[in-house]
Amino acid sequence: MTTTVESTTAPAPAAGALAFDLKGAGVRELNRTLHAPADGGSCLVRNPGGKHSIAVGVNARIDVQVHGHAGYYAAGMNQGGSITIHGNAG
Repeated sequence: MTTTVESTTAPAPAAGALAFDLKGAGVRELNRTLHAPADGGSCLVRNPGGKHSIAVGVNARIDVQVHGHAGYYAAGMNQGGSITIHGNAG
């Protein structure tokens, strides 16, 4: 029997991309940061730890990559972003 588990280790962010670690920062700070960038940006989110309301209310055309498990309401009220969760979501 073989079991495959997707690694939740986040890659290094691309040049010019935002990088956010939820291990030491709050979800409100992340969401405030995601509301500020201009269209065409990208953001790498590390260590979400199953927190709720990650990447909520994104209006800009930004690519958000969440590496780890997200709780309820992840990517809620998204109006323009592309949000990918590499893990489970509530």
